[in-house]
Amino acid sequence: MPESSWFVETRGYLPDQDYSWQAAGAGGQDARAAAELLARGCRGRSVYELIDDSASSLLLYCADGRSGGYGGAGPVWVLLITGFRRAAEDPTDHMGRTIRASVLGTGTGHVPPEDLLAVAHRFLEGRLTGPLPVTYGLPDGTPGFEVDPEGWAGLLDEARTELQDEPPPAALINPDLVRVDRDTADTRSRAAAILREVDEQARAGVFDPARAQLTGGTPRPLLVVTTLMREDSLLALRPLHALSPYVDRRKESNVQREAGNSIVQGFFTKVAGTWGAVFALAGLAGLALLAVAAVAVWR
Repeated sequence: MPESSWFVETRGYLPDQDYSWQAAGAGGQDARAAAELLARGCRGRSVYELIDDSASSLLLYCADGRSGGYGGAGPVWVLLITGFRRAAEDPTDHMGRTIRASVLGTGTGHVPPEDLLAVAHRFLEGRLTGPLPVTYGLPDGTPGFEVDPEGWAGLLDEARTELQDEPPPAALINPDLVRVDRDTADTRSRAAAILREVDEQARAGVFDPARAQLTGGTPRPLLVVTTLMREDSLLALRPLHALSPYVDRRKESNVQREAGNSIVQGFFTKVAGTWGAVFALAGLAGLALLAVAAVAVWR
């Protein structure tokens, strides 16, 4: 598998040209396999439970954390960015709706490949807003669009250059960190810096993605930018970093603490359900006794 593979999901103008994934680069990239990888979800949940495919969102996570997963090349990383829109003056679909698009990048390695980091970084810095290098208007019987390989290669080159031009990271990343913050332009820029810090420190051997539970059996997300999840749900997901408009201010926690909170909450939910059933049965028994007594009195 190459270092990274890229795909775009969008639709055409016509009724039968529904949303589908197509390779964004030169041949050899299997869009169906990429969509199946995405369908596995993240931490037991659908990726579209975590982010909205119609809103400006991002999800970066390890889909297969085994050291020999997906062709034996190492952990498999997935970057999903959603909410791209066509220009306002562009044609709409057959129902007059603005056509949206999503980008999917996959790759293997100890940390996310440079291309994935570069595209995520560019998006978070507000320099990847669309429209994407996609041509629409293909005839009936086709997907209705195609991605321009040269345009996509140029976009990747620009993203890599921007990443390399950024100043080197400074702050050490705590591998046990769970951080949630409000989604703003400033916090997105900070999230972009955190991606670079994780990459640089992992390559220098001072940050271990496996120790941070970003790879392995049930890896937690590296970064989530969402319009769907609130603070409690994000803390239960235990990402290294997350942004949401529903978070009032930055909150930092320990991954073990949040794991313990989830276990405790699950325990009490189970207990509450058990005692609820007990009390319900007791209530039914009481009603039955009252009914028997009433009949006896009536007689």
